[in-house]
Amino acid sequence: MDFIYFFFFISSSLVAALTYRFLSPYYLKGFLWYLITIMFLEGWGTSLAWQGINNHWVYNIFIFVEFNFLNYIYYRTIRNRRLKMVAGVYSLAYPVYFLINLIGVQGWQTFNTYPYVVGCIGIVLMVVKYFVELLIDPVFPDLKRQPMFWISTGLLFYCLGNIPMYGMINYLIHNFPVIARNFFIIGMMLNIVKFTFYIAGFLCGARAHGPLKRSSV
Repeated sequence: MDFIYFFFFISSSLVAALTYRFLSPYYLKGFLWYLITIMFLEGWGTSLAWQGINNHWVYNIFIFVEFNFLNYIYYRTIRNRRLKMVAGVYSLAYPVYFLINLIGVQGWQTFNTYPYVVGCIGIVLMVVKYFVELLIDPVFPDLKRQPMFWISTGLLFYCLGNIPMYGMINYLIHNFPVIARNFFIIGMMLNIVKFTFYIAGFLCGARAHGPLKRSSV
């Protein structure tokens, strides 16, 4: 399962690199650097796990990078002025909440499930806002040329599946480790779904700049 997960992870990074110049709006180009950063952290965390060293602090950095990047992406994507303001306030408040939890509540050596779950809830809400904007657009966009639609669909599956799972994962690890291991397998499958939709989104970004674009003028 680890091999399949890393295959999709690396594949999404390669596709992001190959379609980099086509990704639009420009801030979607940040996905390549985000994926490279996450790949480095995943490799670091896995290496520590193989050595029997606590790697929770690495994945706490992972959480900080992941949700702050995604919050920024949706702040730039949402067009409604009022909703954009709400997304902006949330995006500024999230890292403050993360640091408070890290320093004063769960600490470095425990996987910080609280900000992870809050981050997932925030992304679900922003994905819903984005989908609503698509639905009320007078001219419904061609989804084959909308990278953000596919990226958002992947994130919706990923976050909705992870909210209940990580809401109780620390309890399960300490009391029902066998069930916790099964939950991690589910989490890996959700990641595979997310990266598959990322790949679709990046390819749509390339498609939007290909020959088919002329037919939409």
